[in-house]
Amino acid sequence: MQQTKKKSQSEKRRKTEKNLKYLTREEFFRYLEEDRRKWEENQKRWEENQKRWEENQKIIERITKSIAKVGARVGYKMEDLVRALIKEFFEKNGIKPDTKPLKEFDQEGFVYGYPSDVEIDVFVSDPVVYGEVKSIIEDASEVLAFNRKVEFFERKYGKAWKKFITCLDIKERRRESILQAAEKYGIDIIEA
Repeated sequence: MQQTKKKSQSEKRRKTEKNLKYLTREEFFRYLEEDRRKWEENQKRWEENQKRWEENQKIIERITKSIAKVGARVGYKMEDLVRALIKEFFEKNGIKPDTKPLKEFDQEGFVYGYPSDVEIDVFVSDPVVYGEVKSIIEDASEVLAFNRKVEFFERKYGKAWKKFITCLDIKERRRESILQAAEKYGIDIIEA
């Protein structure tokens, strides 16, 4: 089929070349004018398509930003929900916990290698519980970063009785390394 297509294109080209040999000067200029007009039409179509493409890119950007905003809102609500569930769990077991996020400035750069704010999403002071809430765990480095945060806060608030990360999903192709890292550092992974 492809050979037939090439053959027909080749035949058309030969006919065009043959016809050009027998054109009068006026016909030749008309042919050139027609060719130029078609080229301009195609150029105009390309410009229109380029404008449409740019408009679509802007729309995609707006949609992406909107999705990110929704994701952030869901993340905050999920943190609140997890804190409420933990509080309820402890209260059912006779403990009155103060569940809250914990945020402090790391002057030494212990966690990230430079001075910065460090935050734990869920903190219970008695017994000492540290928790992180994520929509997805992408790789083991997130588990290691959480453990480093816990080590930072343990200096001030004491050794953890329990460490956990709650998430909606774990990146499937990295699941094994994520779970191994969590086990190594004594972190429970709770997939919602």
